[in-house]
Amino acid sequence: MHDFPREETFGLTSQLRGAVVSIASNTVEGSARFSEAEYLHFPNTAYGLAREVEY
Repeated sequence: MHDFPREETFGLTSQLRGAVVSIASNTVEGSARFSEAEYLHFPNTAYGLAREVEY
């Protein structure tokens, strides 16, 4: 677990939780698309969010 500054703990953990939920949501939404172009948009977005969480 990361040691966030005490005054930033709520904001940062909230942002991380939101990004993690969005990774799963984008993966599921992309799988429901019909065209390849639409499908590829969502995994790319999920990947960007995963990199944000990693950072």
